[in-house]
Amino acid sequence: MRIALVTDSLVVWLAGNPALAERMHSSAGGLSFSGHIEMQHNAFVRGAAAQIVDRGNLMSSVSFTTSRVFSSPAAAETWSALYDTTQPRTGCLVLDTTDGNYVNLSPCVVQPPTRQVIGQSVQLNYTVTGGALWASVAATCTLAPSGANNDILLTAAMVGNLGNFIAAKIATPSSASSACVAAWNNTYAEVIVTPSTTGRMVVASVTSPSTGVNGTLLYAGNAAGTEVFSSDGVLSTLSITGQARAVCFLNGTTATLRAWDASGTVVYSATKATSAMVPSGLTGWTVATGTGSPTITAGVSNAAQGILAINSTPATSAWMTAANAPGNDGTGALAAVTDTAFSGGTGGPVLTDPWLSIL
Repeated sequence: MRIALVTDSLVVWLAGNPALAERMHSSAGGLSFSGHIEMQHNAFVRGAAAQIVDRGNLMSSVSFTTSRVFSSPAAAETWSALYDTTQPRTGCLVLDTTDGNYVNLSPCVVQPPTRQVIGQSVQLNYTVTGGALWASVAATCTLAPSGANNDILLTAAMVGNLGNFIAAKIATPSSASSACVAAWNNTYAEVIVTPSTTGRMVVASVTSPSTGVNGTLLYAGNAAGTEVFSSDGVLSTLSITGQARAVCFLNGTTATLRAWDASGTVVYSATKATSAMVPSGLTGWTVATGTGSPTITAGVSNAAQGILAINSTPATSAWMTAANAPGNDGTGALAAVTDTAFSGGTGGPVLTDPWLSIL
């Protein structure tokens, strides 16, 4: 269960932050609900019995526990100490079961939680009080580039019908960076995904071992000035225990293509002196382990990289979450898609101008 507080200007994830893949914020635990109805007590002179009247004022409370991890004990202590005066307390509480259906409590008030600092973690106990809980359905959008296995399903984080007022698009692939990036355009209330023309590297022509070396390497990031492309998309130039993987890394003077088997033994290694920071088109490799000089060509960022960019960028994941659309596996290359509006969101506040409540 993810829980967010939507205020007039931002979305604050109280539990289960999708921007951080729930590594930094845990999901909600110990979830409980309680309701209270205001009653009127009428007493009558010499009456046989009192009369209890339901005044129709429902008050609901949602309680849950969660934890939050910080970069250091000092950061955890400072955040906890200043919570009461720095964190928002009113808005719409959104309970997200991650299946596209939301339960909301609006308007609501968040009582400052109890906070226990344990090392660089903070254990939190929340209680949120409001009127009636009500259901809504999240707005969605499917980006469908040309090609196969590259459709991306986006689900709005905004409450119900409010999600119908945002949009998304995929820009023309760019050579400016090897990374696929996602950004939020506040002017047009849209997320823009910009694939890279060199987001993937396709290795061929290695003869031994061909399995585990030939194939697609995903751009994994820059590690201290070294561009890393790896078969598992992990930012590491080394072997990973118990996992067969291939990596191509460039540091501005040398390109290295290396592969390990699951035991961590190097089964292929080749180098090439070059100042390039993307390996596409390099020839004349010197092979030290294994056989066959590699041929490497560039590929556009695939849908899996676009999904990762949206979900790992706080500016975009605050507005939506991304996943493979049904029937797609994320391996297909991305291509430009024009602005596509979200739709299907139901339930939520009735507003003359919805943006007054979310911008």
